[in-house]
Amino acid sequence: MKKYLTECRLAAAEKILDNISGSRRYLLQTPEMYSVADLVAVESGALHEFLNKIYDAFERHIRQCQICSGKGYLCEVCGNNEVIFPFDDCSIPCRKCNSIFHRVCWLRKNQTCIKCIRLEMRRSREDTS
Repeated sequence: MKKYLTECRLAAAEKILDNISGSRRYLLQTPEMYSVADLVAVESGALHEFLNKIYDAFERHIRQCQICSGKGYLCEVCGNNEVIFPFDDCSIPCRKCNSIFHRVCWLRKNQTCIKCIRLEMRRSREDTS
Protein backbone atom coordinates (compact mmCIF):
# COMPACT_ATOMS: atom_id res chain seq x y z
CA MET A 1 0.00 0.00 0.00
CA LYS A 2 2.84 2.35 0.77
CA LYS A 3 4.03 2.17 -2.84
CA TYR A 4 0.63 3.29 -4.11
CA LEU A 5 0.35 6.14 -1.63
CA THR A 6 3.88 7.48 -2.06
CA GLU A 7 3.47 7.63 -5.85
CA CYS A 8 -0.02 9.20 -5.79
CA ARG A 9 -0.12 12.98 -6.09
CA LEU A 10 -3.63 13.07 -4.61
CA ALA A 11 -2.51 11.12 -1.55
CA ALA A 12 0.44 13.50 -1.21
CA ALA A 13 -1.87 16.51 -1.47
CA GLU A 14 -4.17 15.03 1.17
CA LYS A 15 -1.12 14.07 3.28
CA ILE A 16 -2.65 10.66 3.90
CA LEU A 17 0.59 9.09 5.09
CA ASP A 18 1.33 11.99 7.45
CA ASN A 19 -2.20 12.40 8.81
CA ILE A 20 -2.78 8.75 9.57
CA SER A 21 0.56 7.49 10.76
CA GLY A 22 1.46 10.62 12.75
CA SER A 23 4.12 9.91 15.33
CA ARG A 24 4.29 6.24 14.34
CA ARG A 25 5.52 6.88 10.79
CA TYR A 26 8.43 4.52 11.46
CA LEU A 27 5.94 1.64 11.25
CA LEU A 28 5.61 2.40 7.53
CA GLN A 29 9.37 2.21 6.96
CA THR A 30 9.95 -1.41 7.89
CA PRO A 31 7.86 -4.18 9.43
CA GLU A 32 10.67 -5.06 11.86
CA MET A 33 10.79 -1.74 13.72
CA TYR A 34 8.69 -1.25 16.84
CA SER A 35 9.03 0.95 19.89
CA VAL A 36 8.72 -0.34 23.42
CA ALA A 37 5.37 1.48 23.62
CA ASP A 38 4.21 -0.46 20.55
CA LEU A 39 5.13 -3.75 22.18
CA VAL A 40 3.16 -2.76 25.28
CA ALA A 41 0.26 -1.79 23.01
CA VAL A 42 0.28 -5.30 21.53
CA GLU A 43 -0.82 -6.69 24.87
CA SER A 44 -3.73 -4.27 25.21
CA GLY A 45 -4.77 -4.61 21.58
CA ALA A 46 -4.21 -0.92 20.90
CA LEU A 47 -1.53 -1.55 18.26
CA HIS A 48 -3.78 -3.97 16.38
CA GLU A 49 -6.59 -1.41 16.46
CA PHE A 50 -4.23 1.36 15.26
CA LEU A 51 -2.89 -0.76 12.39
CA ASN A 52 -6.41 -1.78 11.33
CA LYS A 53 -7.42 1.88 11.25
CA ILE A 54 -4.44 2.74 9.04
CA TYR A 55 -5.04 -0.26 6.78
CA ASP A 56 -8.70 0.66 6.30
CA ALA A 57 -7.90 4.30 5.50
CA PHE A 58 -5.13 3.37 3.05
CA GLU A 59 -7.30 0.75 1.35
CA ARG A 60 -10.23 3.16 1.09
CA HIS A 61 -8.04 5.75 -0.61
CA ILE A 62 -6.45 3.27 -3.02
CA ARG A 63 -9.77 1.76 -4.12
CA GLN A 64 -11.54 5.14 -4.48
CA CYS A 65 -8.68 7.19 -5.95
CA GLN A 66 -8.70 7.37 -9.73
CA ILE A 67 -4.90 7.32 -9.89
CA CYS A 68 -4.34 4.46 -7.42
CA SER A 69 -7.23 2.29 -8.60
CA GLY A 70 -5.89 2.64 -12.15
CA LYS A 71 -2.77 0.81 -11.01
CA GLY A 72 -4.76 -2.25 -9.96
CA TYR A 73 -4.63 -5.53 -11.82
CA LEU A 74 -7.10 -7.72 -13.68
CA CYS A 75 -6.61 -11.45 -13.38
CA GLU A 76 -5.69 -12.77 -16.84
CA VAL A 77 -6.70 -16.31 -15.93
CA CYS A 78 -10.38 -15.78 -15.13
CA GLY A 79 -10.76 -12.56 -17.11
CA ASN A 80 -13.41 -11.04 -14.85
CA ASN A 81 -13.40 -7.27 -14.36
CA GLU A 82 -12.63 -7.30 -10.64
CA VAL A 83 -9.68 -5.02 -9.92
CA ILE A 84 -7.25 -6.71 -7.54
CA PHE A 85 -4.22 -5.38 -5.73
CA PRO A 86 -1.06 -7.03 -4.38
CA PHE A 87 -2.22 -6.43 -0.79
CA ASP A 88 -5.52 -8.30 -1.27
CA ASP A 89 -5.76 -11.62 0.56
CA CYS A 90 -7.19 -13.22 -2.57
CA SER A 91 -4.22 -12.24 -4.78
CA ILE A 92 -0.78 -13.63 -5.46
CA PRO A 93 2.08 -12.16 -7.54
CA CYS A 94 4.15 -13.92 -10.17
CA ARG A 95 7.71 -14.08 -8.87
CA LYS A 96 9.18 -13.28 -12.30
CA CYS A 97 7.08 -10.44 -13.69
CA ASN A 98 5.07 -9.33 -10.63
CA SER A 99 1.72 -9.69 -12.39
CA ILE A 100 -1.11 -10.23 -9.95
CA PHE A 101 -3.61 -13.09 -10.14
CA HIS A 102 -6.38 -14.44 -7.96
CA ARG A 103 -4.80 -17.05 -5.72
CA VAL A 104 -7.41 -19.62 -6.79
CA CYS A 105 -6.80 -18.94 -10.49
CA TRP A 106 -3.03 -19.14 -10.00
CA LEU A 107 -3.35 -22.54 -8.34
CA ARG A 108 -5.81 -23.73 -10.99
CA LYS A 109 -3.22 -22.87 -13.68
CA ASN A 110 -0.55 -24.86 -11.78
CA GLN A 111 1.24 -21.64 -10.78
CA THR A 112 2.00 -20.81 -14.40
CA CYS A 113 2.05 -17.15 -15.37
CA ILE A 114 0.25 -16.38 -18.62
CA LYS A 115 2.16 -13.13 -19.05
CA CYS A 116 5.55 -14.84 -18.66
CA ILE A 117 4.57 -17.45 -21.25
CA ARG A 118 3.43 -14.71 -23.64
CA LEU A 119 6.68 -12.76 -23.15
CA GLU A 120 8.77 -15.89 -23.64
CA MET A 121 6.95 -16.69 -26.89
CA ARG A 122 7.51 -13.12 -28.10
CA ARG A 123 11.23 -13.34 -27.27
CA SER A 124 11.60 -16.65 -29.08
CA ARG A 125 9.88 -15.20 -32.18
CA GLU A 126 12.20 -12.19 -32.12
CA ASP A 127 15.25 -14.44 -31.76
CA THR A 128 14.26 -16.49 -34.81
CA SER A 129 13.61 -13.36 -36.92
